[in-house]
Amino acid sequence: MTVFCCRWPNGDISFVAARNKKEAVIALDELGNAETSDIFTVAEFMLHLRLENNGKFSFQSFGEVAHFEIMTEAYPLLAALVEFARPSTSQVRQAVQEERRRLKAAKSRNLKPKSEEK
Repeated sequence: MTVFCCRWPNGDISFVAARNKKEAVIALDELGNAETSDIFTVAEFMLHLRLENNGKFSFQSFGEVAHFEIMTEAYPLLAALVEFARPSTSQVRQAVQEERRRLKAAKSRNLKPKSEEK
């Protein structure tokens, strides 16, 4: 099976193992309608979770390759910001807001009738 990453319009991401993109969309339906989300494969997926004392898991990190793939594919604006500089907290916050707007804007363009796209 392949690991798919779903980059939701609000900036969240989800991962699902599926045979193909269509099955990934079907599986992701338990979270929301992924048909208009950005869905891509993550070739070398690795995820580290810590078992907390309360029996719950907390996110620790992605593997290096998975992190690179996720950032470049799902968050290109944020990836570019941190690649070349040590951004301030306000710069990171601004990039996060731009990432959230980027996919929502693309989604709204895709929903317009063909006659309005000119």
